[in-house]
Amino acid sequence: MFLILLGGVRPAAAQSRPAFDVASVKVAEIPQHGVIRVGLTGNAAHGMFQCSYCSLESLVSQAWSIKAYQIIGPEWLISVSVNIDAKLPPGTPNDQVLLMLQTLLEERFHLALHPEQKEIPVFALEVDDKGARLHPADPAGRGSIRQGPGTWTATKTTMVGLTNMLTRQFNRTVLDKTGLQGQYDIDLHWAPDPNDTALPDLPGAVRSQLGLRLKSQKESMAVMVIDHLDKAPTEN
Repeated sequence: MFLILLGGVRPAAAQSRPAFDVASVKVAEIPQHGVIRVGLTGNAAHGMFQCSYCSLESLVSQAWSIKAYQIIGPEWLISVSVNIDAKLPPGTPNDQVLLMLQTLLEERFHLALHPEQKEIPVFALEVDDKGARLHPADPAGRGSIRQGPGTWTATKTTMVGLTNMLTRQFNRTVLDKTGLQGQYDIDLHWAPDPNDTALPDLPGAVRSQLGLRLKSQKESMAVMVIDHLDKAPTEN
């Protein structure tokens, strides 16, 4: 994955940024059955940049080096996925690749966005009054994650891994306020259907099974507000 450090989240003007030599961009129709490979790959040394089944949200997040929860945009941002196959100009340094992705999003999707400081609703993950109920991971073990409807099993994970999962589940930022720095094995089960009373809901499961609680609050943070974004790219 390419990483680039920007001065905050302020985007540069598209005209001043580099661009891919050529790029094929297509809306990805995710198949109903089978296995797909999702992700972003690129190698400036090999002159290529590819993205398979990447959501528009993930592309904006990558291009501006921000977290998904720092993006304020339409609800469909996470559900529209695209495939990108782009060629880099010869001799492109790695730190230019994400700038090229910014240019592509603005030119092919007519993306317009601006930075703001906003107070947004979040959850704070805290240790419950009775203490955490977490199982320390075996230092010699291997990390893994398995997830399904109402289940999340992770070995050798951290509070960052847990809060990332919870953020996706709630579609709301979850901040780690536990102060726990270790690695843990977590086997979490909750009712994916609100009508299912055999298991607790997700906040209840976090509290009863992990000894942690979710506190609703507001947090001021730098965000990127999307003013305009097309669902489909311009023609290749």
